Amino acid sequence: MVAILFAVPLAACSARSPNGDCGLTGIAPHPEIGGELVYTCFDPVNKSEMFLLDVTTGRVRPLTADHAWTTDPAWSPDGARIAYVSTKDGQTDIYVMGLADGRITRLTHEGGWNGNPTWSPDGAWIMFDSGRDGVNPSPHNDFRNLFIVRPDGSDLRRVTRLPRYNGSPSWGPDGKRIAFVSDRGDTFNIFTMAPDGSDQRQLTHRQGVDLGTGYARWSPDGGRLVFAGYGPNRDSPPRLYWISVDGGEAHELTTGNMADWSADGGWIAFHREESERDQLFAVRPDGTGLTQLTTDRTWKAWARWRPR
Repeated sequence: MVAILFAVPLAACSARSPNGDCGLTGIAPHPEIGGELVYTCFDPVNKSEMFLLDVTTGRVRPLTADHAWTTDPAWSPDGARIAYVSTKDGQTDIYVMGLADGRITRLTHEGGWNGNPTWSPDGAWIMFDSGRDGVNPSPHNDFRNLFIVRPDGSDLRRVTRLPRYNGSPSWGPDGKRIAFVSDRGDTFNIFTMAPDGSDQRQLTHRQGVDLGTGYARWSPDGGRLVFAGYGPNRDSPPRLYWISVDGGEAHELTTGNMADWSADGGWIAFHREESERDQLFAVRPDGTGLTQLTTDRTWKAWARWRPR
């Protein structure tokens, strides 16, 4: 399942068409949806870079030009900075960029994977997953734990010390709970915990190696989590669901992956394959209003709404 969660967007790059423009042209305005989305686009020249889409007007502007793998964008609570992952310095590390001045701060320097940053609601911390402990000889051949660091790169602390994969964190809007993905059973499921790693609770209960979950994100009111569900086999496209943070039945939305809620909770952005390319879409939480946001010939992922 880790391969599904992380490797598919990168693997797709080998087949990209050189005719794409990463959404810089040809995007229709959608004032009925509104807001701004940061996303990652994969192209044959730059590998992957971050772009900012104004959904209201359809205008797009590039945010990075590092000619590296640039993924996992996460907005600061005030919408002024983006934490993201880049290989521009030769390792997979986490950086913070200020949108106003373009200033970039590198947060991690250790070997191994460092990814999936998420900000605390007060902007004081960034949590991320890291493989700095080394590779675990599990069937999924992956090992992650959760850490926190200040946005200036100081005060790095470990949060979890668990076997196998524990990653893809998402900090809840009230600051009291964090959702993350763990494969401590036979597949990936969503758990929540306190910010110090205590009081871990399992939220989804999927069973079977090909039936896992990934990339849970909180609704603005803190009552629901949207997530991707996989299965019944590795060739099945992921589907989006939301579930109450108190548990219960998951509500299916549509085919898609790596979803995120708009600031007002009225829309969910995500990507899915369209005409052999991964494009950005939006849908209402009740499953209505499905709208394709991008249409060019490049792969896109990690759509994240800018806070208001």
